[in-house]
Amino acid sequence: MNVEAQQRVDEYIYRLRDLYVSVKTWLAHHPIRVSDKDTSVVEMMSGEYQAPALEFYSATGGKLAELEPIGTWIISALGRVDLKGANDVVNFLYFAEGGPSVTATFDDEEKQPAPVFRGIEHAGWYWIENVRLRRVRILDAELFLDLFSEVSDYGRQFVAR
Repeated sequence: MNVEAQQRVDEYIYRLRDLYVSVKTWLAHHPIRVSDKDTSVVEMMSGEYQAPALEFYSATGGKLAELEPIGTWIISALGRVDLKGANDVVNFLYFAEGGPSVTATFDDEEKQPAPVFRGIEHAGWYWIENVRLRRVRILDAELFLDLFSEVSDYGRQFVAR
């Protein structure tokens, strides 16, 4: 792996670990056991590498969901991790400040870049709420718990405050 690719992978792994610290904090007062593991990620630009993942289990030991790293070479984002459960999968994307943008050229005149999504005020993990409306939400405790409930059908009693 070349130096640039290694740096990008290292940054992605750092962002994943930072996210996982937040997730563990958000779940600290819930009867969910969180287990760390490593998983292989294979990407064309960097080849195969190990990245951290999380698995979530109920108090009785049943697997509820997992956070699975997908990669850092994602179109218009600096990384993706999926929250996977028995009912659904949701994607979280790491966007730089301002998020992705597009620039159009008409009659050889380049226009100002226009943001793809609204509301990306700072770098972080986001969930795309509605693509057509270009609406994203920053990942926080309330959103994570809502989406965790959706994918796992567990914790409908979650009440984020």
